[in-house]
Amino acid sequence: MRRIPALTLCLMALGGCQPSSAPSTPAATGDAPAAKTAPSVASAQAKAAPTPAAAPAAEANFELRVIPGAATAGQPGESVVEITPKPGFKMNLDFPARLKLTEHPGLKPAKAQLGTDDADLTEKALKFKVTHTCDAAGSFKVDGLADFSVCNDKACKLIRGEKVAWTVDVK
Repeated sequence: MRRIPALTLCLMALGGCQPSSAPSTPAATGDAPAAKTAPSVASAQAKAAPTPAAAPAAEANFELRVIPGAATAGQPGESVVEITPKPGFKMNLDFPARLKLTEHPGLKPAKAQLGTDDADLTEKALKFKVTHTCDAAGSFKVDGLADFSVCNDKACKLIRGEKVAWTVDVK
């Protein structure tokens, strides 16, 4: 009979459920106060180590800018996608950063996906050089999704699927 509550607590800890007032033993009839449950192992570990979390746009701990390069029809052009952490944060050098580009008619990126090996990554900035070729003169949309991470002394923020978009003017 004692194994059922212990098993229940283990299952709740694994599932991330943290009961606030559930008794750890079967409830007795009467006015006896309910016993408190011990915090789960997962919640104790979460307090001890920095927890990666997606950064909401309102709390962005980074700045993203694009420097569109000059482009000539039929010739390779280059744009730079630059991500810089805000004060108190630094780029996470251990996170596998990437930029996945969407293909559009008339503009072909040299690589559809750029990774850490294709980037200039320091604690102060992450820079992807995006090489592309356009078929003809005009304005061409370039967009994609970036994955990266910024950290401070307390936590690392994982940013996944950050939208990046710009226009390349081709002569």
